[in-house]
Amino acid sequence: MGVCVGASGGGNPAGCDIASGGGEGWQLKSTVFGTVPAPTLTFTANPMTVASGSASSLAWIGTNVTSCTASGAWSGAQAVSGTQATGALTVDSTFSLDCTGPGGPISRSVTVTITAPPSPTLTFTATPTTVTSGSASTLAWTSTNATGCTATGGWSGSKATSGSQSTGALTTNTTFVLDCTGAGGSVSRSIAVVATPVSTPALAVFTCTNTSAGSFSSCAFPSQWRLTNPAAVTDSNRILYCPAGTAGNQDVSACAGARWTTKPLIPEQGLVGVCVGASGGPTACNIGSGGGEGWQLKSTVFGTGGTALPTLTFTANPQIMASGASSTLTWSSTNTSSCTASGAWSGVTATSGTQSTGVLTSSITFSLTCTGAGGSTSQSVTVTVTPPPPPTATNFGLEFPGDGAVRRMLFWHDPFPIYDATYIFKVYPRKKVVPSKSPTGYYTTFFWGNDGTFMWDGGNPNTYYGAHPYPMPAPNGPGQWEISVDSRDFVAGTEVVWDRWYTQAFRAWRESPSVTHHEFYWDLPDTSKVIEQTIIDPAWAATNPPTPAIVIGQAPNWDGVSWGGYPGWEEFNGIIRGIQIYSGLLSVPDIQGEIASPMSTTAGQNFIWYLNLNPRPSDVTDKKGLGAPNNPSWDGTSALEWSE
Repeated sequence: MGVCVGASGGGNPAGCDIASGGGEGWQLKSTVFGTVPAPTLTFTANPMTVASGSASSLAWIGTNVTSCTASGAWSGAQAVSGTQATGALTVDSTFSLDCTGPGGPISRSVTVTITAPPSPTLTFTATPTTVTSGSASTLAWTSTNATGCTATGGWSGSKATSGSQSTGALTTNTTFVLDCTGAGGSVSRSIAVVATPVSTPALAVFTCTNTSAGSFSSCAFPSQWRLTNPAAVTDSNRILYCPAGTAGNQDVSACAGARWTTKPLIPEQGLVGVCVGASGGPTACNIGSGGGEGWQLKSTVFGTGGTALPTLTFTANPQIMASGASSTLTWSSTNTSSCTASGAWSGVTATSGTQSTGVLTSSITFSLTCTGAGGSTSQSVTVTVTPPPPPTATNFGLEFPGDGAVRRMLFWHDPFPIYDATYIFKVYPRKKVVPSKSPTGYYTTFFWGNDGTFMWDGGNPNTYYGAHPYPMPAPNGPGQWEISVDSRDFVAGTEVVWDRWYTQAFRAWRESPSVTHHEFYWDLPDTSKVIEQTIIDPAWAATNPPTPAIVIGQAPNWDGVSWGGYPGWEEFNGIIRGIQIYSGLLSVPDIQGEIASPMSTTAGQNFIWYLNLNPRPSDVTDKKGLGAPNNPSWDGTSALEWSE
């Protein structure tokens, strides 16, 4: 542009004539008027993850811009700085903002992710789970994150999300099914109630309703004959007695001198008229028709001393419950004088009563033995404790077993140039046991290098770097943190402290065509724990390898062995997560800021290339939500999943 330097004379151009000693000439426009400042734009969403139906808040600050326009999940002209609510969101949404100023345009995007609604849970019990035919059980259920429930199987219809209901009289084994549904899906539970048939006494005593009966024929058959459970026979009941004979299944009328009397008057070894297995009354006992009539010793029928046998009923309610709850034990007995607890409880108890089990965390069995003049009887009941549901995981990572049994390498082909770059990881290393659990002591956290032969440059390695534990001495010694570069391994000098989490960062940058720098901060936020290495070599990284790649977890495949030619693929042993990769150099303060909050710094926003803080084998996609995603792939199979 034309100018005049040192002109005077009231602005008269004639005074600038160079032939007359004037200052006419040319200068750059930027020298005359100055450089137009470049625009900047910060654009965030808070929070970046919301539940379906909730909103996030967008905030942006532009400098050196005169106008902004929204696109994507919003639209229209916007102020150069401001905030705005997204409104209720039900799907993942990307918001874009384009601003323009004298120095040109600038664009930013942010993605708000919708979290899936929680899955419903359901607890479904029946008390008791075994009933006598014709009796009922009580169904009880509670659910969370459910909006409705439907009954099928032994019942039907819509049900409340929590409640209880009687089964009604059951005569057969019946399965009850309950399905509950909510925004997060559905859950189904079923429970079977067993109906046991009413048992006929295995042995019944012949009694007579004629209270004055004496001789055998004085009790009219069959109108005055009855079958009575031995436990229900009283000392005043008239029972059939044979003063001389033998025990066994036989015709009771064949006993000479058979008569009706009371239990106390029958001697201990006297014979009592009985019927075995009868279910149709005295007429069904006729031996001539296959019935079970006969004689048994009084001591066999009533127990020693002629007293009735003891009975015991012992239950727990509920019998199935969640860990941390308690059940109530209930028991009742007849013809007993004392009871003793054993199993999960102990001590002398009353012959009838109730008692809480206290808080239970595992399935356990309670036993009770009750004793009377007629002997003893025992019952046991098991309270089943269902395990608590597994906690909902919030953190995920890639678990590498370290045995190298299969290929499981995460990789990107043709990434950004090897210099400049910044890498951030969270790792949990485990010590390799050679040779029982790993063929060698080599590890791979990550490499930038050739996905193929290591010696690709005329028989020499070139253009690579990596950072991970390295065996000292190789190949099986204890691991030390290292930088691997320029065919050398630069270590920290002390063994890795295994089985703990590390936050790590690796920086690589080129100072000049012949000088490259490498820094490995292996235990942040302590910046004193760092390995530094500078390579001075104009041939180093001057040429890209045949297949440039970033790899994680294992070294590249070189004719069936690892990059270094070792079995086991130099596989990492432990967990890798919190992966942040930047295609440029970040300062240490910027790295610490990015660890605390990804893309919170200007450098982080400008250079972020890949982000996945909680990678899962099934989802290693790029989560940065800015620009085109850089999604990796698995070579072989995937890593295992770690969660907490």
